[in-house]
Amino acid sequence: MNKTYGPTAESQERLLARLFERLETEVPGYSWDVSVDPFHSSYDNWHIFGTQHIHSDTSPTGTRANSKHSASPTVDTRPQPNRDYSSRSIDGVESTFGKSVRGELRVVARVSRHVLRLEREFKIAKSLIKESDVHFVRPIDFVRLPARQSDETPLVVFIVESPGPNYLRELVEFGPNYFKGKATSDTLGWVVETSPRSLEVEKGGQIPLLPFLDFAVGAVECCEILHTGNRIVHGELRGDAFHFNQETGNVKLINFGSGVRSFEHGLTSAGWSSLSREIGVEHKLQFIAPEQTGRMPAEPDSRTDIYSLGILFWTMLT
Repeated sequence: MNKTYGPTAESQERLLARLFERLETEVPGYSWDVSVDPFHSSYDNWHIFGTQHIHSDTSPTGTRANSKHSASPTVDTRPQPNRDYSSRSIDGVESTFGKSVRGELRVVARVSRHVLRLEREFKIAKSLIKESDVHFVRPIDFVRLPARQSDETPLVVFIVESPGPNYLRELVEFGPNYFKGKATSDTLGWVVETSPRSLEVEKGGQIPLLPFLDFAVGAVECCEILHTGNRIVHGELRGDAFHFNQETGNVKLINFGSGVRSFEHGLTSAGWSSLSREIGVEHKLQFIAPEQTGRMPAEPDSRTDIYSLGILFWTMLT
C-alpha cells in the first residue's frame, strides 16, 4: 500500500487550539474543559468536552432566545453561529432541561469539516432519541462555524449530552486515526500524540466475558433500532461508533455513519489513490462488507452493519 498522508501533529495542535478559541467565542452558553483530553476519532471528528450553562431565560421546551435577536450588538459583538436546536425543541421528548431551568449539563462537542455527514447524523439523532434515549446520545445543538481566516474551512459542531466515561477505550483498538490532545503551558497550548496506539490502558489477556456480553447485547440493540422501523444503515460500524458506560451498563451509538454509500467512491479506481493513503485506511477497510466493494451484485443493506459488527466482536475476543 502507498505511504499514508494526513494532517501532521503540529497542524492538529494548531487546529485544536483554534477550535477551543472559536467554541469559546462563537458558541455562547457553554464552557469548554481543557482539563479533559479531547480526542480525534477514526471518523475524522474532534470530540471536545464541556458544560452547558442553563439559565433562567432558557426555555425547557422551546428554543433558546438567539442573542442576535434578543440583545443589542453593542452588548454582544461576537460572531453569531448558525444554530439548530434539538433536545429543547423536539416535541414529545422529555429532556433533562425540563427538570430545571438553572444548572449545568455535561456535554461533548463533535467538531468536523464534513458538514453534510454531521448534519445527516444530527437529523438521525433527533429522530432516534424520541424512540430510545438509552441507546443513542441526546442531541442538544448543531452549530455552523464559517471560515474566518484564509486557511480555514467551514466547520460544524454537533453538541450532545455527555454519556460519561467510555469503557470501550480499554477493550477495543480504535485505529491510528484515533488520538488525543493534551493541554500544555506553552504558547501553542496543545500537544497531540498521533501514535498508532489508541487504547487507554494495556489490554491484558482475554476480555472478561460478562462485560463483552453486555456490550454485544447493547450494540445489537442499537443496530436493531436503526434497521427495524427506521430503515437506516450505518455503513461504517467500528469500535468508536459506540460508547459503553461501565457504571450504567448502557451502550450508545455515538456515530451514525454515512449510510449505504460510505465507500462507494473511495473504492473506485479514481478514489482509491486518495483513500489508500489516508491514515488508518487499513483499520477502516477491515470492517467493510463484501458488497461495499462494488464487486458484488448485492447492494449494501442492514446485513452490511451486521457483518461489520461481527468483525468488531471477533477482534474484541481474539
